[in-house]
Amino acid sequence: MHLVEGMFYQNPHYPELVAEHPAMVGVWRKCASLIGKGVVMAPLLVDDRPQEGMICGQTIESLLNTTTGRKYESFPWLGPQISEAQLEVRHGTSSCYVLYAEYHMQVMWYLNLLQGDWLWTKVHPISFQETNARTLGELWKRIGVATQLSVIAGSVQTPQDDFRTQVRESLFSHFRHYWVAGDGQVVSHTRPVWKKGKVVHEPTPSNI
Repeated sequence: MHLVEGMFYQNPHYPELVAEHPAMVGVWRKCASLIGKGVVMAPLLVDDRPQEGMICGQTIESLLNTTTGRKYESFPWLGPQISEAQLEVRHGTSSCYVLYAEYHMQVMWYLNLLQGDWLWTKVHPISFQETNARTLGELWKRIGVATQLSVIAGSVQTPQDDFRTQVRESLFSHFRHYWVAGDGQVVSHTRPVWKKGKVVHEPTPSNI
């Protein structure tokens, strides 16, 4: 399974998050170009929280029409949209890193992505590198204490501690990033790696 993840802010507070900005056009055009046999869009994370410094309001339909000329229904979405505002209420935190990590957890549990052959490709503005790094670091920590792992470990007849170690060691190998610059061009392709207690983005060969 291959998932592709774009980005959508309902109340954008940075220029590159607005549909008309070249960076956002580049993000969604790259997403559209990756869709093919065996490749689907990850459930859309909708950042629908109020944002200080909000530039404008936008819908996913208007964003996709502006960036790709396509409708939302024309993309092969793997699941329904996930509201960041609802995640905030459910988990009692406004930390963007924690909420983004919880989004990943929700999708992974839903799809049982802790096992098997899967790849999650993110296409984001390059200015979000630090956000992605800190989010994946948070995800790595949360998987280490997730109670759901015991259930899955039992179903595959693997000791819980052994299964937890396997999942954490293989986690980052399933993620890739395409980074889009302010002019809308994809400028790098990276994979996350754990170095010196944090996640860093390591360049990897790709036909970008």
